[in-house]
Amino acid sequence: MTSKQPTFKQTTIFDWDSEPAEERPSAFEHSTYSSAYAPLPRKQRRKAINAFAIFMVVGSLGLGAAVMYGFASLIRG
Repeated sequence: MTSKQPTFKQTTIFDWDSEPAEERPSAFEHSTYSSAYAPLPRKQRRKAINAFAIFMVVGSLGLGAAVMYGFASLIRG
């Protein structure tokens, strides 16, 4: 039984020359990666930091209250 698949180079499988011409990208245009990880403007960055700080404070207070309640129930019981 013979295989009709072409043999690949062992060094690099995904090489530009071994890629079929119809599957090659015609041009490298705007990437979604660069826009997704672009730095935020100063105002948005400050809002994000403030929101994170508020989230951490509220979370810490809630966790502390839960620990104190658990500790109080151990002392009472």
